[in-house]
Amino acid sequence: MKLQELTRQIIGIFFNVYNGLAHGFLESVYVEALDRAVGGAVLVEAKACQCLQAAHKAQTLNYLRATVLEVALLLNFGPKPGVKRRCSTIT
Repeated sequence: MKLQELTRQIIGIFFNVYNGLAHGFLESVYVEALDRAVGGAVLVEAKACQCLQAAHKAQTLNYLRATVLEVALLLNFGPKPGVKRRCSTIT
């Protein structure tokens, strides 16, 4: 699948950025290192928190539903890197 390969590449870039910068910066620093909507196909939401909460996941899904995109990645640049994949329920 095209989107599956793209999300795999984005996650690889996420870990490269995380390994290069580590945690401790504001989200805007990480966003600057990533594109917000990669290739016009995947929404990328960056967080820099201790751990991802249900509210972060809901916020990302709301952003996704407000677009025509089908897939979002929620990336956490906190002390322990984290990745959550969200898919739009709108077909």
